[in-house]
Amino acid sequence: MLTKLAFKNVGKSIKDFTVYFFTLAFGVCVFYMFNSIYAQQAMFDMTEEKTQSVTAICEVLSYVSVFVAVVLGFLIVYANGFFIKRRKKELGIYMTLGMGKGKISFILVLETSVIAIAALVVGILGGIFLSQFMSVFTAKLFEVDMTSFQFVFSFDAMLKSIIYFGIVFLVVILFNAILISRFKLIDLIYAGRKNQNLKIRNTKVNAILCILSLIILGVAYYLIIDNGMLYINEKFLTAIVLGIIGTVLFFFSLSGLLTVLISRSKKLYYKNLNMFVVRQLGSNINTNFISISVVSIVLLLTIGVFSSGYGLQTVFNDMLKSMASFEYSFQSGIVYKGDKSDFIDTDDGAAMYEEYSQNDLADLEKFISKNEYVKDYAICNQYYADVTYADFGVELPEGFEMMNDQTVLIVSVSDFNKAMRLIGREEITLDDGQYALLSNYSIIDSYFQSVQNANSKIKVGGKTLSPVKWINGAVTDVGAGNIIVPDSIIQEMKTTRPYYQILNLSLKDETKEKKFEQQVREYKDKYSEDNNYEKEPFMTYYSKVEIYNSSVTTKALLSFLAIYLGIVFMVTCAAILAIQQLTQASENKSRYELLAKLGADKKMLNKALFIQILCYFIFPLLLGVLHSVFGLIAVQKTLSEIAFIDIGATLLPTGLFVGVLYTAYFLLTYFSSKTIIHKK
Repeated sequence: MLTKLAFKNVGKSIKDFTVYFFTLAFGVCVFYMFNSIYAQQAMFDMTEEKTQSVTAICEVLSYVSVFVAVVLGFLIVYANGFFIKRRKKELGIYMTLGMGKGKISFILVLETSVIAIAALVVGILGGIFLSQFMSVFTAKLFEVDMTSFQFVFSFDAMLKSIIYFGIVFLVVILFNAILISRFKLIDLIYAGRKNQNLKIRNTKVNAILCILSLIILGVAYYLIIDNGMLYINEKFLTAIVLGIIGTVLFFFSLSGLLTVLISRSKKLYYKNLNMFVVRQLGSNINTNFISISVVSIVLLLTIGVFSSGYGLQTVFNDMLKSMASFEYSFQSGIVYKGDKSDFIDTDDGAAMYEEYSQNDLADLEKFISKNEYVKDYAICNQYYADVTYADFGVELPEGFEMMNDQTVLIVSVSDFNKAMRLIGREEITLDDGQYALLSNYSIIDSYFQSVQNANSKIKVGGKTLSPVKWINGAVTDVGAGNIIVPDSIIQEMKTTRPYYQILNLSLKDETKEKKFEQQVREYKDKYSEDNNYEKEPFMTYYSKVEIYNSSVTTKALLSFLAIYLGIVFMVTCAAILAIQQLTQASENKSRYELLAKLGADKKMLNKALFIQILCYFIFPLLLGVLHSVFGLIAVQKTLSEIAFIDIGATLLPTGLFVGVLYTAYFLLTYFSSKTIIHKK
């Protein structure tokens, strides 16, 4: 009998609360999809390095999945609590008929188990289906073909989904048992007759609180923009705290203020069922202003994670790929102290040299010149000169102001041309009195172009030089850019040895890259074995393959994290609002029936319900979007300290993602609520 009753209740719950079941199944689906990425690599023709990258990404996602499971767990427990409250009268009838609390708990356990199993089955099946599309996305991220495409099923992802969500539902069952044990019969019987108290505070008090909340939010916005997102300090934490306080205070004052303001417009207030809608909406906000505030803040995280994630992956991907001009590059290392007078004639430069003098890659050059796999090589010497970015006389972009005092290293035109010949690019010529600008990273391109357009003159070695052109392409990764000068300038300077050296090379056969890599490691290990670190032949090196794989890994990881967390946060926000409105629809069913008896037709009731749910969804979204605008301005400022990037380019896909998912939940909530209030 109890089992039959439980199944009957489940059928009724699934029909009335489609949103709850959809959220559970969708959560399992997303969880499976992102935990099945490791199994997807089986269909790709991946190199060993990319396979290692997938493994690393899956390890990160496994830790993130724990956080996701906790978030979804809180959502499920929260939703379950609302449904229990909604069924108080039903549970009171069970107790009146003589059913003990143990049997009631058993019914709830059966109901929860049936819903959990159904959601797991539907979610995993959906995850298996959608993970095939995820394979296409993964292949695009890792830039591999899918000629060997095959159906993928991940047993590990399925097992992890069952275990994680099984634990969540065990917590729900325990939560239900505790909740039932605390119920009193009198409270259950009269639960449906208790009205929510709409506490209408004094209009002036509401207005003051609302204005105060806006002032607090304004201060929070100013602090976060002024500080940026890079420095987690007292100003940053103050901005976060004020943002939370301002959000809560805004929704706390909104319920009373909204009712009072609209009631003053008699035409609007008494039109159709607006009076009923306003009081219902005000009552809902007054009761749930904390959860609505949380939704608004989480929407900020959703938009921020989605937008910033794609922005960051673009930055790091471009930065890494811009370094991959040569098959291998070796950078000189810090190995000894020298005579400062041999280095530079400025006090700061001399002091720097005394602490950080460099070797000249002479021993490495001997090794490279005799190596069987090396086709050609070129050494690029960089020299220290008393030239800073401020000397160009062109204003740096916002966020780059700290570079004004940074020194720009100089390179001779002959060294630059050797590097260009190595990769088959156009060489340049410079007359006396001319200089060119070399942008090592794409992020500095537009600034150097502005320097050239402004015809900014600089002094190097006592001579005044004018710009003739700017070139992009990494000859070296030391500094954001370099100044290319005629060889005569270098010869006339007091500097007798370079500040940095970069040895770039090309291989005879790219397929021998791994063998050459092994030789390089063995070559450097000889110094490590002798503990002769001071005489190591170079400080660091990187290869085109390594850089390329790093860029792909970074792009994939940030993309996965942005999508994964973005979906989870968005579902959490929309589901909380949906569950609250569905519960309200169930509790207010008698009120809608009374309105119908008083003459309100079905169309009028549906319109009132639509407006109420729409406003309930829109209010936290509007404030969340406002938070996001200022948050993304702060993120943009922070990113501008790393790269020239317009994060606005990511807003369109973010807006589409948030809009589609949010609208889907709104419509699902509306149609489910309409079914509830009209059900006989």
